[in-house]
Amino acid sequence: MIVNRIRQARIANGLTQWQLAALCGVGTRAVQKWEWGRSTPMNLATWCKLANVLHVNVNWLMGEDVMNGKDDEDDRQ
Repeated sequence: MIVNRIRQARIANGLTQWQLAALCGVGTRAVQKWEWGRSTPMNLATWCKLANVLHVNVNWLMGEDVMNGKDDEDDRQ
């Protein structure tokens, strides 16, 4: 689920919601809403910035079964 992925990646990178918001150029309230499932980033540029800041693949962040350019099958090998 997208909600969990944003939070999971944020925590894995040792960032607070405030820090993530500042790095992405959005308000803290936006990050809270993303993590609570009340909204998602509004445009592709925000998704890309979020993925870059969190060091994850944008497709994974958007809910696909991909992490850093590898699919699950590649990870099992």
